Amino acid sequence: MLKRIVLTGLILMTVLFGLVLYRLFFQPVKTNLIDRRDLAGVQPAPSPSWVIGAIARKLPGRIAFAANPRGQFDIFILEKGIVRPVVESPDHESYPRFSPDGKWLAFQRKTHGQWDIFILDLTNGREIPIATSRFSEENPAWCDHGKRLIFDSDQAPRRQLFRYDIPEHRLEQLTSGAISKNILAACHPERPLLAVTSNRWWGWSLALFDPVNHHWKMLVRGHSCRPEWSPDGRKLAFVYMGWDGKGDIALFDFSTNQPVNITPSRTRTYDYDPAWSPDGQWIVFQTTTDKKKGNWNLMVVNLKTHAIHPLLTGGFLETYPHWAP
Repeated sequence: MLKRIVLTGLILMTVLFGLVLYRLFFQPVKTNLIDRRDLAGVQPAPSPSWVIGAIARKLPGRIAFAANPRGQFDIFILEKGIVRPVVESPDHESYPRFSPDGKWLAFQRKTHGQWDIFILDLTNGREIPIATSRFSEENPAWCDHGKRLIFDSDQAPRRQLFRYDIPEHRLEQLTSGAISKNILAACHPERPLLAVTSNRWWGWSLALFDPVNHHWKMLVRGHSCRPEWSPDGRKLAFVYMGWDGKGDIALFDFSTNQPVNITPSRTRTYDYDPAWSPDGQWIVFQTTTDKKKGNWNLMVVNLKTHAIHPLLTGGFLETYPHWAP
């Protein structure tokens, strides 16, 4: 009897140890918190067309986004109710991000089964490759007033953040960890401070990272991702799944250290990828009622009135919006 108990205990310990090893070293890294699916198989609905909300003509500035009117994903800009393409190719392009001066657009392109980082000169259409290694580099963010780009890459174990110095053409790894994944960074507009989506045992969480002193501060443990600083750097928008199990657009209240829901009525939708207007009065985001199969459309919320308006809907998938500064 004792031998059976000991044997059973050894078996349970072996299984537990195997699960821990899998969790630490072998669990696949899912870098995009929205199911990316096989983009090669994503096709638009029959005869789709842009359905542009009336609010679009009243909003300030330009909004870049990725959409698939031709089957593959390309980069477009919406300005004063008019949509125009800025990056079109046979490959998939995604995750556009304006530089602080609004003259450049960083984006990622999928070639040979992996994502690479490029920047586009919006004045003449010239593309410059930034990260085109055999690894997958994703989710670019401009830092240090446009002098550097932060992105995440599977070049490091578990996937980590890297920084590319554009004037110096120098790449360095910013974060590391045997059990942590650090992705989807947002750079503070004035200070050397990153808001990061970090996974350290308790699931995707919202954290701050000081790249100078390599100091971490956890803001929201679990159920949180995709941070974006306000233009003045005083507020932080992000996605929080803790309220309805799907996803709401939240603001982190630094006075109470708690998330505040700015889309509380949207209990049936997955609301992701917030981006601020240049005046800090609006947030654009992407939304769907079916995270795996439904079309993603763009909405905007007024932070004073909390009114939510459709921005782009229809037969296309409109994703990853970003507002020009």
